Amino acid sequence: MGRRYPPSEADLEALVHAYRRFMPLTPELEEALRRSHVGMFVDKGERCLTTGSRCDEIYFVASGLLHMYFEIDGKMSTLKFVSAGGLITDYGSFLRRTSSEVDLLALEQSTVLTMNYDTLHQLYESVPGADRLGRKVAESLFMVVSYRNESLISSTAEQRYIELLADQPDIINRVPLYLIATYLGVTPEALSRIRRRLTVKPGRTS
Repeated sequence: MGRRYPPSEADLEALVHAYRRFMPLTPELEEALRRSHVGMFVDKGERCLTTGSRCDEIYFVASGLLHMYFEIDGKMSTLKFVSAGGLITDYGSFLRRTSSEVDLLALEQSTVLTMNYDTLHQLYESVPGADRLGRKVAESLFMVVSYRNESLISSTAEQRYIELLADQPDIINRVPLYLIATYLGVTPEALSRIRRRLTVKPGRTS
């Protein structure tokens, strides 16, 4: 499950920048975050997290691309594609200390910074502001799943596809179309029809 390494200064600066999106960081909290993360090289096709194991870490993607998904009766459903600058974890497993129901797979060779459960709670107890930051990150991670569920109910597959491209414009060149179909909740054939409709210019017929 990945090869550990001491994070580079560039990796740590990207990490701190990601956490600053949630709230301003004091010098003490920023330094604590730098000390609390471990680097991990993840090869393409390798998993950071596997269904049935306990999720003990929060993952920050320094480079590459991760794919979070689950399977029911052999059918895959994608929750999230996480590229550089993103934070992800199976928060239910992480918080409740239970087995994970998702896989987290590297679609590209990736570098990831991780912080484990025990270290996070040590920060809560010893560094002012860490608990507030943790709550904000937890809310954001929870919203990933919540928004995904709401989107499947209230949006069409075409709307979800447009939103995905707006959020991650390069994803179409980095992810196989069959995986994008699993994110949209449609078959690859239905995704092809959506793509054809969106590429037809006004006044043209397909």
